[in-house]
Amino acid sequence: MISALLFKWEECSPRTKEILVALAIPAFLLLLLLAGEVLLRGAQWKTYGAIPAIEIRRVAEIWESIDGRQRPRPGSRWGSLVFSEDGFRGLALRKPKPEGVIRLGFFGSSTTLNRHIRNDGDTWPHVVVDLLQKSFPRCRFDFFNAGISGDRISFFTRRLLEDAARFSPDLAVLLPSDLVFRAREQARKAGFPFKGYQPSAFARASLLWLKLEKNATALYLQRQATRERGAFQMDFRSLLGDMETDLKQFVETARSVDALPVFVEQAPRARREQSVSAQMAIIHSRLLYLPGVPRSDIVEGPYVYNQAIDQTSKAQAVPRIATLDLIRSDHRYYTDSIHMTKEGNRLFGELVARQMAESAQVRDLIAQRGGGCLEGSP
Repeated sequence: MISALLFKWEECSPRTKEILVALAIPAFLLLLLLAGEVLLRGAQWKTYGAIPAIEIRRVAEIWESIDGRQRPRPGSRWGSLVFSEDGFRGLALRKPKPEGVIRLGFFGSSTTLNRHIRNDGDTWPHVVVDLLQKSFPRCRFDFFNAGISGDRISFFTRRLLEDAARFSPDLAVLLPSDLVFRAREQARKAGFPFKGYQPSAFARASLLWLKLEKNATALYLQRQATRERGAFQMDFRSLLGDMETDLKQFVETARSVDALPVFVEQAPRARREQSVSAQMAIIHSRLLYLPGVPRSDIVEGPYVYNQAIDQTSKAQAVPRIATLDLIRSDHRYYTDSIHMTKEGNRLFGELVARQMAESAQVRDLIAQRGGGCLEGSP
């Protein structure tokens, strides 16, 4: 058959050959694009199920709106991620909470929910509870992961009060991460035309085009982020004050439901001591949601968060877990500028568990509510 086709090709005139080549090239490119689209959609379906990319829309079958905030629908699935009948990631809780069980609630955004980590046991909240159980083998622990991607601290507080309080958490562990929201709020108040990435019509129809478009947009925004002049400058003094106010509210809410609040530092991959080129490579995807914000502000933001965590924890006398200086900015631990790999989640969980086990306040709470389970513990 091939020889017959070659023979036919030889019989064609030069003009006919030009036409056939002109038709074959776009047809071949179209086949490549279709193959790429199929492969990407297959990979997304395997990880996230039959739902569109989160940039397109949030699926109503998974998320419900409650007075301005969103939360997972009880019993829904987000690809491999399963929300329990209680509305949290993982297995359903025992109700009512058994006597003597120490229950931990974990609150935060995507860095707490960890939707890109397939197995619940590989997320840092799960690692924390497993290691606490090993540290205090006579005690009994359980937990729930109340993280919600894209949420902000005021909503974490409502999540604790409105969704989690009825499950009687003993410890309310908070990893705050809402820089995108706060930057947009500041930009809006300053009259700055701040708008995050919005996919085009082609990107909404094609996952492959969405990936290409996002990367092209990020490259363009990288050039913008190197310009300090004319860019939107974040007001870090205001950010610090707002953070401390919101963190104090979380503390007061946790105490009102008889839970001990615990603050966990942010540990982003972009660090002050890195070169500009290294920082730009790391915050590549972050720029899609913070367009117009200079590189220096994106890098500095988490440090201001950690300063607010430090000052509020001292003022309110609550445990604070240090992480930033204890995790290397290494590709083994990070999938992007803020989210962690399975190995990164493991290391992060180990740091949190060790410091919680060493905290006098945490140990006192376990001793009081665990039925004397700390007797004989180191």
